[in-house]
Amino acid sequence: MLALPQKFDTVSCLSDVVDVDYYLPGCPPETELVEEALKAIVSDKLPPRGAVLAPDRILCDECPRKREDKKISTIHRHHEVTPDPEKCLLDQGILCMGIATRAGCGAKCIAANIPCRGCMGPTSKVFDQGAKAVASLASIIGLEGEEQMSDADVKKLMDQIRDPLGIFYMFSLPSSTLKRTITKMKRS
Repeated sequence: MLALPQKFDTVSCLSDVVDVDYYLPGCPPETELVEEALKAIVSDKLPPRGAVLAPDRILCDECPRKREDKKISTIHRHHEVTPDPEKCLLDQGILCMGIATRAGCGAKCIAANIPCRGCMGPTSKVFDQGAKAVASLASIIGLEGEEQMSDADVKKLMDQIRDPLGIFYMFSLPSSTLKRTITKMKRS
């Protein structure tokens, strides 16, 4: 007899279930990070338990693209446009999680003209990776200043984001403040 597992509407982190010795982020973890972790184990020079064995700075710090202080008026999915390989993807209206994601991957996706998906997780300074990405996006969509967008323009721009939960929380939903796979809304 086929038995399906019980479904829950919440998700949990590994650390919610078991004590974690060390985190080695990435999907998959970078060879250099694995090598450094093995060296630390062999030399008995590991940081305190629960530490993330990767740099504690954002991916933008190691991204070679040029960032300008621009406001975007359109959001593109990365396959809809051919990005300029010299310019920041966010400046081109392509959602990139690098602003809220830990460095340590060498920006390989970015080098391939693909936006960061967030697989290295957040830095220690970021409480909620998805919320940080949304806040960063809000800072570049022209909500402030002389050329302020209307509410209708902002809604039109936000409607261009397909699957916001999947984009902003692809790798971090269990550790987010949401902790939900499906939000149940009451109908009035």
